[in-house]
Parts: sequence; structure tokens; C-alpha cells
Amino acid sequence: MLKKMEFVQANIMRTAAVSRWIAQIAAWLNFAFLILAITSHIWPRVVLLSIAQCGFIACIYYSEISRFSAKVPWLLLASCWFAVANAVLTNGAGMGHVTVLWFVILVCIAGLLGGLRFGLYWGGIGGMSILVVAVCEMFKVPIPNFTPEPQRYTLIVMHTIAQMACMVGIIAAYTRALEIYQRQVEEQILAVTKEVEQRKKAEVEAQLLAKNKEQFLRNISHEFRTPLNSIIGFSERLLKKCCDMPELVKPLSAINRNGKSLHYFVSELLLLDAIEATPLQRTRACPAELVHSCCELYRDLALEHELALRLTIEPACLQFFVMLDVARMSQALNNILLFCIRQSSRGVIQLRVEYALDALVITFEDNAQALTHSQKEHLFETHYEYVLSNDKDVPCSAFALKIAGMIMGYHNWSVEVECGESECGEAVALCTAEGLNGPDHCQQRGNRFVVSVPLVMFSQV
Repeated sequence: MLKKMEFVQANIMRTAAVSRWIAQIAAWLNFAFLILAITSHIWPRVVLLSIAQCGFIACIYYSEISRFSAKVPWLLLASCWFAVANAVLTNGAGMGHVTVLWFVILVCIAGLLGGLRFGLYWGGIGGMSILVVAVCEMFKVPIPNFTPEPQRYTLIVMHTIAQMACMVGIIAAYTRALEIYQRQVEEQILAVTKEVEQRKKAEVEAQLLAKNKEQFLRNISHEFRTPLNSIIGFSERLLKKCCDMPELVKPLSAINRNGKSLHYFVSELLLLDAIEATPLQRTRACPAELVHSCCELYRDLALEHELALRLTIEPACLQFFVMLDVARMSQALNNILLFCIRQSSRGVIQLRVEYALDALVITFEDNAQALTHSQKEHLFETHYEYVLSNDKDVPCSAFALKIAGMIMGYHNWSVEVECGESECGEAVALCTAEGLNGPDHCQQRGNRFVVSVPLVMFSQV
């Protein structure tokens, strides 16, 4: 759109400059004929040529780029036509007079100002004008001749010289238009060259930054993971040896848990960089089966934290397949489920795969404390406060939901968080069905992660 506007503006500048140049030449030529008409006291010609002269002067004024409009070429050609028609109708002699050739020059000026279409318009007008003169001559209709006999030869010579001068002016105007066009092209080439150089420079800088970033992340991976693996390994060994020493179990558990948390953080930081740097590897897969695999993968982990995963899949959902990156989308679904496990207290986490009118809807419903509006707004950025306020050993970091949201965004899936209400009686029934009996296993409030897969992405079996 911007390039088109620049092209239109450049075309307007060229047309305005050429219009001004031709109007100045026409004004001087018309002025000579006007003086001759005044000195000869041929007042009908004086009136008509004065009107044409006013039109030329108006064209010169409105040819300034700040005042130029599409009406200026029409005004210029109309003034020229008026002057030529006045000469033809007041000099007599019909088709044999030299003034008839002015219509040809008129068409050339129109083509120079407005291109082929504008030239065809004025070619039609000039042709009709010549046709009128020819018809008048054919039917012996007298054409008025206000020029005295002694001035007729002089007038013919003046018209011939004026036509030659006008052709020279047209050539000069065409040359000027080419110069303006060439200057604009050179400016455009210079601007494009400068832009290309800036892009190359920016690309080199981006490559250097990417290389430095990759090296930095590699250093982080090495410098963090090596000591973290030692901390995690030795803390686990100490926990096994000191299981009968309660005063040491709690601090050693905290060391082990925080070491793993930092290890998860480094791993997901590297994963985040890999997601941004590498393209998706799409294959045909069923979203419902991915959710089922995710649920089975972490069912034992959920039971360790006294949580039961309850999965409900509508049979129709198993018939729909989507082109997606299986590894990354599995990672995204796993991250959402791990977040729900980490935040939920003892009870049930509901997973549903349902078929709606315009989408396949995947729902993760936990039993954690409902998030506030401000918490939901920034949940898919980072959520350190939830990691710091939770002592569960769950393999995900503060980047878990950010990674999930990014992957689903790349697949044109949407994910939202809703605060849900569930009746306590229903929750207790679910807990009992999963074998999690006990006090305070169920909560009335929870959060729902709703993932929507657009219907246009489906391919049915």
C-alpha cells in the first residue's frame, strides 16, 4: 500500500511539472496572437484569445505541487482547444488552413500529460473538431474569417512558427519528464540500496546475537546442570541414609526439591530457545490421542500427590486428525497438566475432549484456588510465585505455561483460563470413585484451561 502511494505521488509530481512547462509555452504563444488581434482591432478574436489566456495562467498557478489536482490537465487542454478552435473558426479556409494541424499537437500534449487513455479522449475530441470543419466545407457552410487580407499570410507564417515552437516545447517537456522520472528512480534505487545494506547489517547483528545467545545458553546448561546433578544425586543419597533422622530429612528434601526445580528451569529455558529457533515438524495426528497419552504419562505422578486424573473423551473426537508437531504439542499439553498437578490439592483433575460446533475443545480442570483476574492476565508469561509457593516435586518450571501458550500459538490453537465453580457433592462423588477418601479432598472452586482447535484444521477419518 505504501509503495503504491509513493508511485502515485511521483506520477503527480511529473504531471504537475510537465503541465506547468507546457502551460508557460502555450501562454507565450497565445499572447503573441492576442497582441496581433488587439492591434488589428479584431475584437471577437480578442475576447476568445483572452479567455484562453486566462486558462493558461490558471494552469500555471495550479501546476504547483501543493495546489495540483487531476483537473489541471483538463483545464490546460481545454484552453489549448479553445485557442485552436478560435483560430480555425476565425481564419476561414477550412481544412486547407494550417490551424487544423493544431489538433494533432493537442493529442500529443494529451498523451504526454495523461498517457494513452487521456490521449485517446482528446484524440476523439480533436477528431470530432476536424470532422465538424470537414462537414462545413463539404456542405459549403461558410467559415467566418475575421482576419484582414493583408494579415492572412503573416498569420499562416506565425501559426507555422508557433507549431514548430510548440513541438520543440513538447520535446523539452518530454525530456524534462524523463529527467524527473530518472531522478525519482535514482532516489528510489538509493533508498532501496540503503535499506538492503541496513537489513544486511541487521541480519549480521542478529546472527551474531543468536550465536552469542546459543553460546550463553550452552554455558548455562553446562555450568548449571553439572553442579545441579551433583546436588540432586548427593541429596538423594543422604536422604536414603538419613531417613531415620527427622531433623535432617526436611532440609535435605528442600535441597533436593529446589535443585530439581532449578534443573527443570534450565531445561525449559533451553527448550524455549529451541522452539523459537527451529520450525515446526507437522504430521497428521489425533489431538484426543495426545491428551490420552498425556494423561497416562502422569497418572502415577498425580497419585503420588494424592490426585486422580479423570479423562473423558467423546467417541466422535477420536475420528478427527490435525496437522501438528506431535513432540511440541505433547510438550504443551504435558505442561498444562503438570501445572494443574502442582497447584491442586488432593482430589480429582478433570480432563475432557469434546466436539463443539466450530472447534474441538480440550479442558483441564483442577481443584486449586481460583486465580484472580490479574493473575490470569500474566499466567502465560511466567509464574514464579506459584513455583516458590509450592513444595511439590513436579517436573516443570515457571516457563511451563509460557512454552505451552507459545506452541499452541504457532499451531493457531487458542488457550484460555476460566475460573470454575463445582458443587461439593459432585466433587466428593468423583473423589470417592477414584478411591481418594478423606477430609478436605474436594474444593468448590477451581480453574479450567480451555484449549480450542479450530474446525477448519480437522480432517475426518
